[in-house]
Amino acid sequence: MDTDSWSRPGGCRSPAAWVLVDVERTNVRLGHENRGALSPMTGFLPRQSPQRSFSRRYAVWDRLAAQLPALYRDLTVRSAVGALPVLTAGPDELPEQELPRAATVLGSIAHAYVHQSPDSAPRLPASITDPWTQVLHRLGRPAELVLSYQDLILNNWVLRRPGKPPSVLRVADLDLLVPTAGNQEERVFYLTQLEIISRCGPVVGAVARAQDAVVVRDPDLLREALAVIEQALLSVNRVSLRQIDARADAVTHVEPVRWAKTVAPLAVPFRPGVLGPSGTASPIIN
Repeated sequence: MDTDSWSRPGGCRSPAAWVLVDVERTNVRLGHENRGALSPMTGFLPRQSPQRSFSRRYAVWDRLAAQLPALYRDLTVRSAVGALPVLTAGPDELPEQELPRAATVLGSIAHAYVHQSPDSAPRLPASITDPWTQVLHRLGRPAELVLSYQDLILNNWVLRRPGKPPSVLRVADLDLLVPTAGNQEERVFYLTQLEIISRCGPVVGAVARAQDAVVVRDPDLLREALAVIEQALLSVNRVSLRQIDARADAVTHVEPVRWAKTVAPLAVPFRPGVLGPSGTASPIIN
């Protein structure tokens, strides 16, 4: 899509439209979306599927991430993490394109390490804190070690059939890139949120076109933009949200007690007062 004229023939008119153009140009220039994905069609989702693996230097992180559900189930996360080497994640070692995967993998391992047992809150070892701190710094985030909503949801998915991502990411077509509990409750609960954000992708461009319409006093353009927003929100209510289904015979059944015991504690921040990746952190809420 031509970012100079996506809004309407004649180019961008509103501040919102210019922000979208500026972000897209910046991401193209950088060659990645580490500052944040934003586009008029995919909204807050990255244009490319998240990376499935690291370069060879960090293969040990890939292996532990693949074992995480079994380690979490068997209460052996801490011993496995204790055997990790301390790797650095500076610009000369970890490519920019691998930073989002590193934030997801290291954050998920860290939370599994801490929440493996509710009886104690151990200090994270340097094999996690050192590279994780570097990764978050390079992503321009605060120094607090936090698994963000971006790490847990927006960059934590993989297509079941590899290829170009479809226009709408659906739960049925996806798996978690880095599962921790490794059960149906985790997969459906997280990926439903991803589907909601995907369905609302066109809302971002529609909001900018609505602002365009107000600037140029074009009621027809405003009506078209509001119709796009309405249709997206209706599809979320009628399709996506219903997939988190407590009925035992549902294909996307989420058993409430199992969810509360295995999934709910995982993303809780390590210290009180730190913002965690709750559903209210979804950009669609704003």
